[in-house]
Amino acid sequence: MIVCGIDEAGRGSFIGPMVIAGVAIDESNLDMLHQAGVKDSKMLTAGARRSLYSMILEYSVSHVVRRCHPNAIDNSVLFHGLTDLEITKMADIIRCTPADAYYVDSCYSDAALFGERLQDLTQSTQIHSHIDADAKFVVVAAASIIAKVLRDRAIQRIQKSHPVGSGYPADTETVRYVREIYIATGKMPLFVRKSWSTMRRVHMDQRFVS
Repeated sequence: MIVCGIDEAGRGSFIGPMVIAGVAIDESNLDMLHQAGVKDSKMLTAGARRSLYSMILEYSVSHVVRRCHPNAIDNSVLFHGLTDLEITKMADIIRCTPADAYYVDSCYSDAALFGERLQDLTQSTQIHSHIDADAKFVVVAAASIIAKVLRDRAIQRIQKSHPVGSGYPADTETVRYVREIYIATGKMPLFVRKSWSTMRRVHMDQRFVS
């Protein structure tokens, strides 16, 4: 039996892409991956994620990745909401990944409704939507690791030229650097999500330009 896990990384970040990954694995390999340490990517060090990333790809039947760049995220937030973009990308992954069952990490508090929306888009009746699915199912944890490693690589590419910190709104280094760019140039680089409330503070808070 082939099962597919789907999860994202970078949903709440102020910069860079959101990465959504789907990984299909033969059910017989899940115990081995669990014993090797595959679990929710947030519970692992960067080094452990990179090591497990290679192992997951080795034992996977297939994997599909969709990257949502800041301009696409901004457009979705403006017209539909970020969740609609995520659902669209997850549905695309499901359609591109043959499997007997799909386990997805719900970004709705109502996981059943999230699953129903995916079913409507894909016509699949084998979608299992759960809150914190990456902590409950090894196959979703595997997808979370794939997404996180690729997201980290994207941020590292940005960091080669821009000291942006982690990229999250709570990171003062990130906010300070973006503020400095805005003051110096009057515009934001392409890696910034302009629809974030953090961006609105950069425009509106007079302390940033005093």
